[in-house]
Amino acid sequence: MGAGAAYSPDYEGSNDYDIKPLPLVEVSWRDVVKIGSLSGPPSVSFKFLEVQGPKPKDRLKFTASLGYLGGVIKMITTHSWG
Repeated sequence: MGAGAAYSPDYEGSNDYDIKPLPLVEVSWRDVVKIGSLSGPPSVSFKFLEVQGPKPKDRLKFTASLGYLGGVIKMITTHSWG
């Protein structure tokens, strides 16, 4: 949980700028369902696949999620080593 601020014009081309509060919140359930705005605009995601290397101590990890971000449904994939 956190807070930030946005400094932006009232409309494109406007010389009048406003400061608006930005709440930064993320709620997750068992690292499967996430709702929040910590990593960008407000979004909802559901992780449906997580694969780790063939051996228990392998550090390679791949995840796939389906998310709703800014009015668009997106497939989100990540991979990490370490």
